Amino acid sequence: MERRSDRGTSRHTFRVENGVLTHSAGLRLGSATDFTPLMISVCRRVDEDATVPA
Repeated sequence: MERRSDRGTSRHTFRVENGVLTHSAGLRLGSATDFTPLMISVCRRVDEDATVPA
């Protein structure tokens, strides 16, 4: 998914492999031709009785 604004473009990629969701994002600002990596989030399921940290 890409979002465009006056400042540039952000690109978000979502992938599910072996039950793990990975979300990565990159930015392309101004007149740049390449995206710069910004973040990677990895999400895994937990047991139903797992506690949520405060």
